[in-house]
Amino acid sequence: MTRGIAAGIGRSAVMQELFALVRRLADSLVETELFGHVRGAFTGATDSTPGLFAAADGDTLFLDKVEELSQAGNRTTIDAWTSI
Repeated sequence: MTRGIAAGIGRSAVMQELFALVRRLADSLVETELFGHVRGAFTGATDSTPGLFAAADGDTLFLDKVEELSQAGNRTTIDAWTSI
């Protein structure tokens, strides 16, 4: 992945920032999937979409690999479960 990048320019710092960015994007994607979004909420949101909680509408919602979410993602999911 870092092949061709010159030595001494902080490859590890760049990679850490990249991973942090990916984690933040993953957290926002989790929130969008669980709670939905309205049209125009972000770039590419051309339609309003209900989240998984709304789509379940009282039925069972199976979430696999929740332990792989970040702390923020876990906190958001737990808060949603406890508010139902």
